[in-house]
Amino acid sequence: MVKTIYITRHGFRANWLTDQPIPPSPTGIESDPALAEKGVVQAKELGEYLKDIKPPIQRIYASPFYRCIETATPTADHLDLAIYPEGGCGEWFKRERSSHPKPASNAVLKGFFPRVDKNYNSLVVAGDDGEDEAELHERTKRFLNVLIEKLNKEEPEIETILIVSHAAPRIALGRALVGDNSLDIRTGVCSLDTFEVDKEGGLCGEWKLKSSGQVDYLSEGEVMHWGFDVPFDPGSEEDIKARKAAAEASAAAAAEGESDTVSVFIPLNVPPMSRKAGASSKVSSNAPVQISGLTEDRPFVKIGDSAYEGQWTELVGSEMYFNGATGEYVGKSRDRIMLKPMRLHHKQDEVMLEPKKRAHILDQVHAINEERAKQAGETTSGAPVDSVDSVDLEVAAAAVTAASIQDPDTAASLDVTMEDV
Repeated sequence: MVKTIYITRHGFRANWLTDQPIPPSPTGIESDPALAEKGVVQAKELGEYLKDIKPPIQRIYASPFYRCIETATPTADHLDLAIYPEGGCGEWFKRERSSHPKPASNAVLKGFFPRVDKNYNSLVVAGDDGEDEAELHERTKRFLNVLIEKLNKEEPEIETILIVSHAAPRIALGRALVGDNSLDIRTGVCSLDTFEVDKEGGLCGEWKLKSSGQVDYLSEGEVMHWGFDVPFDPGSEEDIKARKAAAEASAAAAAEGESDTVSVFIPLNVPPMSRKAGASSKVSSNAPVQISGLTEDRPFVKIGDSAYEGQWTELVGSEMYFNGATGEYVGKSRDRIMLKPMRLHHKQDEVMLEPKKRAHILDQVHAINEERAKQAGETTSGAPVDSVDSVDLEVAAAAVTAASIQDPDTAASLDVTMEDV
């Protein structure tokens, strides 16, 4: 019975390069490029990681486009496994596109990659006229259900599989498994998603996402993330133009040095299962965002009515940002804030549940009084401290500041304000 599914995306494509001519497709098919040199390195790094992953991979399915078979090959070589070219996880071509290329035959692919099973027949294939986003989601869901049922019935010993796909189908595959068409999935090249079944024999909607966008084995980290909100396709003229502009802007900024005004772009990684912590499970794109303690290791973030504890995470690569309407490059970031849901309590509730805070502040003040008295040669042992009058205004002000953060009532009881300083 299938219990674990790994999903990855092909490596960096040769036609994504911005500083050299685009090489011809090995198969002669439009939109069927090979991997660039850096993509070959990424595929090897992925294979090195997957050869020892637990649970171990027993079957490999890959989109029948050249770059996906090429990406799967190092892993197949390490594990001595065949590669099954599967149209169900094949590339997504939008309906409005001028052409909808078909991949090479299994026989042609086997001429390039001996690991290809040329006798395998795809369980599902995309339509001849392209697909809209809803049709892509339906295609990947149908493929997964047919595949899981077939393996569970005919090869029950297969428990773990790997699927090598493209950005859009990868997102759709993950959403189908967990049954959530709004699930956010990172899609950097050769990054890895891991899904585990909730119950034996589970089909789409009965799986859980264990991890998304894993890249710790890649020397460059996350590269070329894409999502449905990006206004153009990876490798398109618009994409190449935007990445060239980003490189030129970065070079110009480095040459000019720092300016007086700095724009900062910070991605917030909102967890998909936040309802358990009392927050909403979905975040509106129009929800107001409040951030405090941005310079701290763990900033506080409030999105709409949901509260989160943040943790800064440094990316190995960079994320680029584009205007959603125009596609214009606007900036990039090398850091991300990972968010963990948290509950909010009214201050009144905190005073009732944690009354020790008030005594804690007063104890500090009394301790200061006693220390001052000892230094002055006075004896305060056994004598209660009746007031805080002997505390310097400077010390009292500090106590008020600390108290006001924890409990406004305590600050008021000290009868000293910052205006007294």
